[in-house]
Amino acid sequence: MKIIREGHSTPDFLAGLDTSSNIILCTLPKERDLIKESNNFPDKFEVHLTRDINLSTPSVINISSSSLGTTFKPELKMSFPLGIVPIFTDFTSDHNQDIFWKIYRSFDLHNSYTVSKNNDIEVLHHHVISNIKFIMYMDTIRMREAGLQMIVKKDAVVSEFFFNWYVQTVKDMPQIEEIYLIIDEEIYKNLANIF
Repeated sequence: MKIIREGHSTPDFLAGLDTSSNIILCTLPKERDLIKESNNFPDKFEVHLTRDINLSTPSVINISSSSLGTTFKPELKMSFPLGIVPIFTDFTSDHNQDIFWKIYRSFDLHNSYTVSKNNDIEVLHHHVISNIKFIMYMDTIRMREAGLQMIVKKDAVVSEFFFNWYVQTVKDMPQIEEIYLIIDEEIYKNLANIF
């Protein structure tokens, strides 16, 4: 994964990124620690908390005597080619981080089209995901077993994901050249318009 920090991405660089062969992740500078590449598996990514979650605050709901629920909205957008899809896993490499009983994930999907060579029809080209939301149910018994306090600390791994091909009949499977993480506020705000 190549990381491009704020101020290092020129308009020429952005114009040269081919969205049919590159995966682009984008976040805000204040969320720069949100996405990290896994130490164990290349091109597998971890979604980290960028702030502590105090489990006694009103935003955390007591579901039962052993379960709490809260919502986490990572400031993350993704652009990826047609034929690729992000796969979120519940399998984590650190058993002490495995405190989530269930995570429900949702997002907004924007499809980008190009005009065909004959200029007669629009063809689906790539996808942009935004407004990602995790509704997380935490197992308080598991938290006690792991020796965790009633605060989920900043930098805790919430989820892991990777990209995979899915079978399609219209286009060839894309060969991915690079995965970029762009940390820039202006690009984050305008990602759907830039790509």
